[in-house]
Amino acid sequence: MKRVFVGIDPSLSSTGFVRITYPYPSNNGGRIISSSCITTKPKQFDSPYSRVDYICQAVKKYLTFDREVEIIACIESPLVVHPGNSLILGALGFALRSQLFFSNVPFFSPTATQVKKFATGKGNAAKEDIIKAVREKWRFRTRSSDLADACVMAKMAEANRAFNTEDRELISRFSREEANIIMDMEFCESGNLPWLEEAYAKQRKKGKK
Repeated sequence: MKRVFVGIDPSLSSTGFVRITYPYPSNNGGRIISSSCITTKPKQFDSPYSRVDYICQAVKKYLTFDREVEIIACIESPLVVHPGNSLILGALGFALRSQLFFSNVPFFSPTATQVKKFATGKGNAAKEDIIKAVREKWRFRTRSSDLADACVMAKMAEANRAFNTEDRELISRFSREEANIIMDMEFCESGNLPWLEEAYAKQRKKGKK
């Protein structure tokens, strides 16, 4: 069965969407990362709500899979920077979550601080730091901060699945620091896994050789 991890960085001007798929048949069980930016401008639409609907329909298209797919999504919690846009940004966030819900896609919503910390270890990291982190940690090359954020969230979705199901193969792909961020989140069902400390101790020991 394919496993798909989706990251969504909501924005009226440029919504980042990243999808990680395991396994990928043509790559001997490896992975493939696909990405897209859904860009819009106010003058393209007759109302702000038409704009929101357009973004949601585009996301829906990217969520179309075969039946034999296990999928989990991560979508960033809304951060209102411009108070004048708070209503429409709230509508976008609600509409995207509704789209995921009615597409039967389980999802969770970390804060922007948690996303930055998962990528760089710092909750106040700059956009350039996120872009650099996804390139160095996960070989995802982009100049777009929206796609970089979405990539981080796709990896958070992967980590969330790993710890909620105690999937040791997936867990081995994440550092102790990344594990702490995921396991401290209220939407992660796992508590302390008895074998986890031993696994990370071996990882540290191996890294010193």
